[in-house]
Amino acid sequence: MNSNATLYRLLQYVRPYKLQVLSATFFTTLNRFFDALPEALIGVSIDVVVNKNNSFLANFGFVSIESQLYFLGFVVFITWLLESITQYVAEFSWGRVAYILQHKLRADAYGQVQRLPISFFETRHSGEIVTILNDDVNHLEKFFEEGIMEVIKLIVGTAIVGAIFFYFSPIIAIWSLLPVPFIFIVMYYFQQKLGPLYQAEREAASEIGSRLVSNISGIRAIKSYVTEYFEQMHIDKRSQVFQNKNIDALRVSAAVIPIVRMTIVGGFIVALIIGGKQVIEGTLNVGAYSLLVFMTQRLLWPFTDVAKMLKQFEQDMACAKRVFMLIDTPEEECITEVKKEIPLVKGEITFEHVDFVYPNGYEVFDDFNLQIRAGQTIGFVGETGSGKSTVIKLLLRLYEVTGGVITIDGKAITDMSCANLRKQIGLVAQDSFLFSGTLAENISYGTFDATREQIIRAAEYAEIDEFIDELPEGYDSVIGERGATLSGGQRQRIALARAILKDAPIYIFDEATSALDNETEVEIQKSLEKISADHTTIVIAHRLSTVRNADVIYVLDRGKIIESGTHKELLEKNGVYAKLWNIQIGQTK
Repeated sequence: MNSNATLYRLLQYVRPYKLQVLSATFFTTLNRFFDALPEALIGVSIDVVVNKNNSFLANFGFVSIESQLYFLGFVVFITWLLESITQYVAEFSWGRVAYILQHKLRADAYGQVQRLPISFFETRHSGEIVTILNDDVNHLEKFFEEGIMEVIKLIVGTAIVGAIFFYFSPIIAIWSLLPVPFIFIVMYYFQQKLGPLYQAEREAASEIGSRLVSNISGIRAIKSYVTEYFEQMHIDKRSQVFQNKNIDALRVSAAVIPIVRMTIVGGFIVALIIGGKQVIEGTLNVGAYSLLVFMTQRLLWPFTDVAKMLKQFEQDMACAKRVFMLIDTPEEECITEVKKEIPLVKGEITFEHVDFVYPNGYEVFDDFNLQIRAGQTIGFVGETGSGKSTVIKLLLRLYEVTGGVITIDGKAITDMSCANLRKQIGLVAQDSFLFSGTLAENISYGTFDATREQIIRAAEYAEIDEFIDELPEGYDSVIGERGATLSGGQRQRIALARAILKDAPIYIFDEATSALDNETEVEIQKSLEKISADHTTIVIAHRLSTVRNADVIYVLDRGKIIESGTHKELLEKNGVYAKLWNIQIGQTK
């Protein structure tokens, strides 16, 4: 997408607010009119001093010089007053439109981010996404607030001053405007040069943002492994690249204004010489000549701002391209589908001849079959990479199967919308994510209408209530970002309470008790047995004690079920599960 196409698309965001834009344009036009009057009034004042009773103002009944000067002073005051008022209204109007559109762009971009497939986030740095949503969108606010207004000021100002020139001396007007086409040729040339340079600059900014977000999130690891110097070198290197990209763009953009300035000076010299000759020849009076000399700068000098506008324009378009790239990224298939909402399910899950290959080409399942009865508790165990977590990703439609079908209660999950499907499932992952807020807000996240009593009951089942009660502010205690002030076990128990409160027909516990001590795990296991009684429950575990009470335990290896049965049955088989169990018993001795 080139800059002009990006600009066209960006301006589509303005269409719903055309009345506000027209109002802002109207006051900007008035402002430029009143802004141009002082130079004209200087010409009038010179005319009064030179021609006295025969001046331009004398034609309007101001016979004495004193009355002409008093009237001129009054007009100057009114002009400056109206110029100030229209300047305020114009800037406020454009600023208001800018902030509205900035909000709209950020909301659209973030809304699209939430609809993107999980594969997008597994291949992109979070810092890059944050840079687009924050820095790039903020950059565009200047485009709406200042960029459009400056273009209108230039057009209106040139039209007003040009009209004055043509009124007093068409010859001077034509010669003075002669450099304008050359200015636009220069602008076009530099636009082609600057576009790619600013795109590279924004990409370099994203790389810095990505590394900074990563480092701040991993500050404990950095300190633990004493890698501060190593990470400092990484940031320095990326910052150096960003600096170089900026300098490359500066090398080109800094040349624009001097070149435009030298083009403009020709028009000024022409006005000075031709106007002077016309005064000497008596075809132009002194007041008009003074006005045109002053106005020459007013006519041509704003074109030096075109260079700044061009630089700002290309920077803005580079930001806009990145925002639209995010907005245009294809969203999850199950979001775009229009499906009939299915009420709460019973929880019978079937994998029928399922094939799955990750986007990078890694194959996990080939003709995978599995049936889980409603209300059953099943466990998945196996080595890392055996496919345990992939089962969950496919069930949640975080990834789509490449073959076969997954059904719930006999209905293909592809016949359900993502939201409808995921409402049926309560997930507790190994990496329990907590949001900055109170403990009560974290427990009720996703179940926002929960009462305090329901929150407390969920906390009791998760064995976290005693810890919360000991805090000075109890359930209203604020935890840090990602729950940084809590232990791993406490975070997991809060996540458990969140899933329990959701009370979905299907529970998934993916290493949900891995950070708990043995005593706490035993207590939670008792609670989970109670709440799982009427729910289909899937438990993924490396610690086999977590699944020993499951109705069926499946042992996975490279996407295949190699063993299945109860804990007792699998031990009697003396196979892979028994071997893993014996190893873990030995580790605990």
